[in-house]
Amino acid sequence: MNLYSDNINKVTPQSFSQGLQQRVDRLQKDANRLFSLGNIRKHCQMALMRFLANQQPSPYANWGMQLSHDREFRFAQSLTQSYTSTKEEIIQWARGCMSDYLLQEVMEERSKRIEEFSRMKIASRWYQMKDDDKTWRVFAQNIPFGVAGREEEVKEFFELLDRICILTDILTGHAAEYGLEVDYTKMPKATGKNNAKPKQQKKLAKPRETMTFKRKGRLTEGHLTLLFSKLVKDGWIEGEECNFKALFSSNRDEDCELTWLGRYGKGTLVELFRQMINEDLITLANGFTLSAVLEGHFKDKNDQWMTGLDKGNKPNERAKPIIRECLKLMKADPQQLFNGDWQDGEDFASEYDPYDHQDMQLHRR
Repeated sequence: MNLYSDNINKVTPQSFSQGLQQRVDRLQKDANRLFSLGNIRKHCQMALMRFLANQQPSPYANWGMQLSHDREFRFAQSLTQSYTSTKEEIIQWARGCMSDYLLQEVMEERSKRIEEFSRMKIASRWYQMKDDDKTWRVFAQNIPFGVAGREEEVKEFFELLDRICILTDILTGHAAEYGLEVDYTKMPKATGKNNAKPKQQKKLAKPRETMTFKRKGRLTEGHLTLLFSKLVKDGWIEGEECNFKALFSSNRDEDCELTWLGRYGKGTLVELFRQMINEDLITLANGFTLSAVLEGHFKDKNDQWMTGLDKGNKPNERAKPIIRECLKLMKADPQQLFNGDWQDGEDFASEYDPYDHQDMQLHRR
């Protein structure tokens, strides 16, 4: 399939059967979730690794042949191999568009490709896809691997899926990863002929911001270990220590998720990180706001992404002394803290950090 072809099948809502129209509507409505496959690719890669690790060494072993008899692993293999296979073509197409119009064109192109996708028989159950490690295995049973005469259909399915996923990445805040400059403040409203009542259209959900903070040289991973322990012990946050450290990796990290327990309100969360910025312990990348970064990595107790952190809520007065303690903690020598000989009031950067060699790449997308 050529992105630039003038012979692309044009499909109008009137030409759809009722069942096909329902499939199109389901996919269009939930496209950002259904075509963001980062977690599913990770599940597939782990499945392939486990498969190969469990093979018995044999000079006659043909892993490719064994793999071909299992649709789950054929799916995992195909999804992995087709990843970004259409990337260069899409980038070239996008570079031919003025940046002010790019998001609108990407949105229209994705809508057209989803209509194409919906017409494929083997894609009819894609609307059921979830991020877990079970759903993709069930869906894999729909793919006719090894069926004579359907090889090209399977190939086109994975190529079209990859194309839609890349277009979705661009629409959900990841254009920079493809070398494209996009102003997301000019995100167009979703439009389309499939909607009978345009006035009732919902606004396009604000893309989750996955950029993290950059820690300055004086803030080491030893400090982060101590800060994480304190915030967990005091009942401020829940989560994995590796994700807390990834929050300061200066990279995009969609896997970095933490829970704000809300003991002192939203304003306290913002104030803690604002003070860290004021004390020159961490910085924000150009073009990013404090509230957007925090909303992209913190959920509330109901497992919903936090919102409204830019409303200017004041921090709880009872939390301010704890914030001051956190700031002192982050200026102290962590080795002395571990040894128990740090005195309140000491303020100097660490010269030794036993955690600096941890591999933060494990936490990247």
